[in-house]
Amino acid sequence: MTTTPVALRAWRNRLTLADHGIQLRLGPDTRWYPYLQDDDGDWWPAAPADPDPVTALTSVWQQTER
Repeated sequence: MTTTPVALRAWRNRLTLADHGIQLRLGPDTRWYPYLQDDDGDWWPAAPADPDPVTALTSVWQQTER
């Protein structure tokens, strides 16, 4: 993924990596839902939810690295 520190902002049920346009949202089913931010600033679902936040982050991070 990366070897440099990444700024992570936590707010309510969301973890946001603003510099990368990635957000994880904790759902009521206790699974993490990954979102990507588009050019207009809107957030869109980007990958399947997962109970492990690292797995959810990895699945969406790979999409941004292409």
